[in-house]
Amino acid sequence: VAEIRANPRWDTRAPAHDSALLFLRESANRYATPLPINREPVESLVGQQVQNVGYGATDPVSSNNTRRWWTAEPITQIDENTVIVDGRQVSSVCKGDSGSPSIYRFPNGSLRVIGTLHGGETTCIGIDRYARTDVDALWLLSGGGVLEQAETPEQQEAFYIPHVPVQQPFKAGVGWLTGMLMFGVFMGTLVGRQLGRRSLWRV
Repeated sequence: VAEIRANPRWDTRAPAHDSALLFLRESANRYATPLPINREPVESLVGQQVQNVGYGATDPVSSNNTRRWWTAEPITQIDENTVIVDGRQVSSVCKGDSGSPSIYRFPNGSLRVIGTLHGGETTCIGIDRYARTDVDALWLLSGGGVLEQAETPEQQEAFYIPHVPVQQPFKAGVGWLTGMLMFGVFMGTLVGRQLGRRSLWRV
């Protein structure tokens, strides 16, 4: 990073305008394709599910984490400057994820960053607050020239993330085991019938 510019409208006491621009010493486009910053109003997205991502901790007492983690959370409220999501006491972002993106796929197929994480509940399974990118789009896009962005559905295909509800690991494990047991019973019955038929035929 060659230079960092903090949003001049940000008041450290609130999530509004909590964003910054990081200027790299060289282009990173050979490693990754930038996701577009959303510039459209997002009030209609209340109730929709977004994908939030970060490299922070995975629980309130864990140490630093070096893996990228995703969590799906529904938008519960949108005010003038903030997108608020709820981890539903299952999964949300955690400490160390501040500044990370909240991503939504719009009806036209475009996957865009709609907010940057300001903070959330210390439990890491509750409410999170994101600074809206559409509110500061002009500043974000004029800070150092317009970014090269992938806008078309075809270009976005590589970034496809299914919007599925998050399951608790224990419940998911029980479901997997139950499915395997049922499959085993089915296969055992099928093989047993086949062996029975062969024995009867030989007699």
